[in-house]
Amino acid sequence: MDWSYVAGYFDGEGNVRFRAAPSRPDYILTSISWSNTHLESLDAIRDFIRCGRIQHKKLKYGYVHQGHQLIVSRVADILRIGEQMLPHLVIKRQQLQEMMDYVRAHRKPISKNWGVLAAVGTAEIERLYREEGMTQEEISAKFGCHRGAVGTFMCRNGINGRRPGPRPSRPILLTDGNA
Repeated sequence: MDWSYVAGYFDGEGNVRFRAAPSRPDYILTSISWSNTHLESLDAIRDFIRCGRIQHKKLKYGYVHQGHQLIVSRVADILRIGEQMLPHLVIKRQQLQEMMDYVRAHRKPISKNWGVLAAVGTAEIERLYREEGMTQEEISAKFGCHRGAVGTFMCRNGINGRRPGPRPSRPILLTDGNA
């Protein structure tokens, strides 16, 4: 497998999705995709380009084979793949070039703390959460990122949340009012 094969497959069975979202005209949807009934060829392309997801389409009445679609929608992946395919494209070259130019001009810059939690590591985040009893808010303040980023990182890395209630590191003081 090489980039000329991927580009040729894209010219024949590919699609450049570059249009406004139906519910938000100011938001542009971008993706590239390959469609086919031969799942193994799409799997081979996905393995070669090292990204994308395969979506299985419903079998339509009158069709013998189920359709599949390899979709790449992450901007960094679209740009990386597009740069490799452009020299080999014939039919969809202009469409892909226009989308890549738009994405480069309008994409948001990556924040300065992007990847900080990955650099800290799953084991350390889990230790802070479990052993030191820190909340997601406290962890986010410690590393200078948003609380939502901590929650997403924990979810993606299999760190399950604690049961609700008092934190183990903070003892409950009994007073006359609650004894």
